[in-house]
Amino acid sequence: MTTHVANSQFTSTLSRSADLARQVGLVGLGAGVATQREVRWMFRTLFEQGQRLEAALLDNLTQRAVIAGNWVDACEHTAMNWWGRIEPISRLQFERFLHQCGLATHDDLRVLARKLDDVNLRVADLDEDSEKAA
Repeated sequence: MTTHVANSQFTSTLSRSADLARQVGLVGLGAGVATQREVRWMFRTLFEQGQRLEAALLDNLTQRAVIAGNWVDACEHTAMNWWGRIEPISRLQFERFLHQCGLATHDDLRVLARKLDDVNLRVADLDEDSEKAA
């Protein structure tokens, strides 16, 4: 009789263990399915957030590039404006310096070239006159 009670208790314990193992297996399977759904959702959510951040970053970079371009244009305009004011002054000072050193300026050379052209024309006229007289 003791053997029968012991066998019955062993079978009952074994049956409970099998049920428990089955339940744990089903819980694990359910957890795997739920985790798979959550991972898909999380991946999709993170991907969408990444796309939004990328778009925001590109938009920000575009805005910064436009601002930088405007800044460069403003700097170029300012530099050209200043050079337009400074260049004549510096040219006059440089021409004075060249005159003080006894050197010709661009304008001096232009006047000299005109005078040489006039002299060449007069020489050509004299040459024609001398040929006619001869």
